[in-house]
Amino acid sequence: ASFNLPFWLTVIQIGIMTLLPIAIGMLVNARFSDFSSKYRHWVAKLASLSFAIMIFFVWKEGWQDIEKSARLLGWAALTLNMSTITLGLVIASIARLPFNQRMVLGLEVGIQNSALAIVIATVLIKDLTLAIPAAIYGVLMVISAGIIILYSRWVMRDSK
Repeated sequence: ASFNLPFWLTVIQIGIMTLLPIAIGMLVNARFSDFSSKYRHWVAKLASLSFAIMIFFVWKEGWQDIEKSARLLGWAALTLNMSTITLGLVIASIARLPFNQRMVLGLEVGIQNSALAIVIATVLIKDLTLAIPAAIYGVLMVISAGIIILYSRWVMRDSK
């Protein structure tokens, strides 16, 4: 399959998809901190739901290709997943962040990359098969994130 991604247009589109929501969130948090604090958990749940829906539709539409690719891509996706989590944890440790912030940074590094890869493949390139590795990675990331969240809650509970 051949596709064309004009460099600067792609950079601008990716910038809008990633930086604009962050900027809006930071602005709302700075200007309306009470509102932000009150609805932060709902926004997080909505973001998680959106990610889950995105993964679901890629899996639903590309199941035959996923089934064929999972054995080959699974190990690579798992290796990338564990590497990004480890990198986030190491950077957070070097920065001497508290335990809970280290856990969050470890998870955030990987989750956003999966969603961005799916959006690039399906929206910019318009090829669902290119989203399959990111979807496999996304499912593995959710599983590993769940394990890390349970572990961090266990550690936090025991440290009280």
